[in-house]
Amino acid sequence: MSIIDMWLEQGREQGIEQGRVAALRRLVLLKFDSEALDDRYEGMLRNASPEAIDGYLHRVLTAASVAAVFETDISMSIIDMWLEQGREQGIEQGIEQGIEQGIEQGIEQGRVAALRRLVLLKFDSEALDDRYEGMLRNASPEAIDGYLHRC
Repeated sequence: MSIIDMWLEQGREQGIEQGRVAALRRLVLLKFDSEALDDRYEGMLRNASPEAIDGYLHRVLTAASVAAVFETDISMSIIDMWLEQGREQGIEQGIEQGIEQGIEQGIEQGRVAALRRLVLLKFDSEALDDRYEGMLRNASPEAIDGYLHRC
């Protein structure tokens, strides 16, 4: 695997997580008819582990307030903070074009993954049938926004 391939993969992984965070933020704002999240909740989203994002995605379905989505989460560990700090420094230093392309691709994959997870949770299902998987796989970013809005 070349360095560029490693950067692309790293970018995709980061992008998937960023896409999940973006989809969660959009869902919270739509559900609670808000223009923006408080700085405290934005910070929680920025520093959240993938497991915390799963918890937020699960709670957003039934939460009665923005606080109910975020405030039952356990604070992230020191290791998670160090990892997040390292990721931010790496992004700020700009590890060339490969990361940027990977992030763009990963964000869309993350949004699709978050939408899939929400649909499965909402309908208490284990898997989507092939028809809906195909729709998700081929959906445009605008279509994903529409699906998230209806979810």
